[in-house]
Amino acid sequence: MFGWYQIGEVQARSWWMAGRSGFGSIPSRIASQVDQRQLGCNALVLNPELSMPFAVIGLYAAIWDSNLIEGMRHYDIALQKDSKNTSAMLWHGIEFNVLGFFDDAIRSFEQCL
Repeated sequence: MFGWYQIGEVQARSWWMAGRSGFGSIPSRIASQVDQRQLGCNALVLNPELSMPFAVIGLYAAIWDSNLIEGMRHYDIALQKDSKNTSAMLWHGIEFNVLGFFDDAIRSFEQCL
């Protein structure tokens, strides 16, 4: 089993904050120092069955790269890996709402609750 110490203390803390606090609330000084997409990839190298890294990579793609299609693809993968990942459900619903698929957004939000 791999431990967080193998990817570095700063990355581990940042990844923990991304998962616990939600991507948008990470302090800007940490977000500017650490590429969240790279942290997600690092986590997938350690355990490719994780769901949350796919969700964070999708959020990064949707927000920072303005690539909603890539974001939705990663949310779908995250939900396939863990159908109870409420963060992925929430972000999925937000993207459906942004894209104008309101019925799908409502279903995602209701499932999230």
